[in-house]
Amino acid sequence: MTTNTYANSGNCYVPEPRISLAGIISSLLAYLKHKERQYRDLRYLSELADYQLQDIGLQRADIRDAVFGRSLDQIRNEDALGR
Repeated sequence: MTTNTYANSGNCYVPEPRISLAGIISSLLAYLKHKERQYRDLRYLSELADYQLQDIGLQRADIRDAVFGRSLDQIRNEDALGR
């Protein structure tokens, strides 16, 4: 017989959180795949010539920010504000 957990001693059943090993491994693999993609993109963009970067609206100094999450709009707004 299993014991159920009830919130606030009322009649509302709140299941206990269960962590599965498969879920943890799946999340870890997805995270590693995402990071691998980011570093691959960073390497690829770093190998482009300056004129190629300019064609896609980037400067060499913006590559890391663009790959790791800051949008070009955020970068340009900060540059305009002198940060």
